[in-house]
Amino acid sequence: MARRKPVEQRLWDSLQRRKRAKEEARRRAERQAEKDHDRRRLAAIREVERRQRAVEQDERRRRREDEVAERQRVRDVERAHLRAEEERRRAVAREVQRIEREQEQRTAEARKRRQQEVVQRRQRETEQRSAFVEARVAELEGLLGSRPRDLCSHRARVEETFDRSGARAVADLVAQVLASVPRPDGFPRGCAAGYAPEARELLITYELPRQDILPNALGYRYVKARDAIEPVPRKAADLKAMYRRLLARAVLRALASVFDATPRP
Repeated sequence: MARRKPVEQRLWDSLQRRKRAKEEARRRAERQAEKDHDRRRLAAIREVERRQRAVEQDERRRRREDEVAERQRVRDVERAHLRAEEERRRAVAREVQRIEREQEQRTAEARKRRQQEVVQRRQRETEQRSAFVEARVAELEGLLGSRPRDLCSHRARVEETFDRSGARAVADLVAQVLASVPRPDGFPRGCAAGYAPEARELLITYELPRQDILPNALGYRYVKARDAIEPVPRKAADLKAMYRRLLARAVLRALASVFDATPRP
């Protein structure tokens, strides 16, 4: 008869299985999200190509119509030439001048429209980049306000684990809960917890983000003379102050998450 594993070993195995299951579920969700993102991107590319083909078809149709109209005009001029050669030459000269002026005008207007479209597109891109920077800063500034509010649901399980397996098992459970708390993009995921029996303290190791997680630019501006989108740099002192605030918020958020997930003394 096989010997049963100790209770601590079974609990550890159970925790490990749940951890692996959660990790596998997270990986599947990430892979599914990447697939969904690729499908949406491919659909967007196909839509852009379809629109481009439609524009090209319309342009070819307009050119054919212009060519038909031009040929008809030439035939009319030739018939007029049979009636009055001299008048035809003067009319042709006037018509050529008029066409050249119209063509020049159309060319100038088309060039102006293209330039305006480029400027508008660049301005929209500039606004989008600036909005992304503002949203990123707002996300990091609101780190405390965005912490999860449902961690108190873990208190009963933490208390039960403490009664059944002691403080060391609670440290492992707290580390798992802390690792499951959502973080902004770019935040490190490393965290660990241990129990110091001499001091009867729960020791938590929590990896903090580096300063490069913060946007170095206040926003972006479009320089029309160079047709370039340039970043507006953030002052080094402001960047350091933002980083200090971010570290403080990250630490407070981690502590608040631990307090929320553990029973009140």
